[in-house]
Amino acid sequence: MKISDLIRISERPLRILEGDLKILGMSSGFTGSEKYIEAVRILDLLTYQILEGDKELLEFEEKNPDELRALLIDRRKQFNRLFEGENSFDQLKVKFSHERKFCDVVDKLRVTIQGILNRDLIIIQKIITNKVRRAS
Repeated sequence: MKISDLIRISERPLRILEGDLKILGMSSGFTGSEKYIEAVRILDLLTYQILEGDKELLEFEEKNPDELRALLIDRRKQFNRLFEGENSFDQLKVKFSHERKFCDVVDKLRVTIQGILNRDLIIIQKIITNKVRRAS
C-alpha cells in the first residue's frame, strides 16, 4: 500500500468527526456562542494542520533519510502541540465541560488525530528504514 492510499483512508474519519461536531453544535442551539465558534476554529485549524502534514509526507517520500528524520522530529513536535497549550484538546474540554455531548465529540476527534499522527510517525520511520536498506 502506498503512502497516498494510507492518507486517503485516514482523511475520511477526520472529516466525518468534523461534520459530527458541526451538526452537534447546530442541533443544540450552541452554534451562535463565541465559545462554540472558537472551538470549531481550533478544530478546523488542527484538521488543516494534519492534512497539510499529510501533503508534506507525500513530498518527502522522495527525500533522503536525513531530511526524513528532520520531518519525523517536526511531526513529533506538532503532535505535542496538539495536546499541550492554549489551543489543545484538554483546554477545549475545560472550556466546554458543561457540554457533555460536545466533549464526547472532542474526545473522538482527539483519538482520530492521535491515530493519524502515530500513523505518520510509523510511515516516516518505515520510509527511512527502507531507504537505508536500499542504500546498503
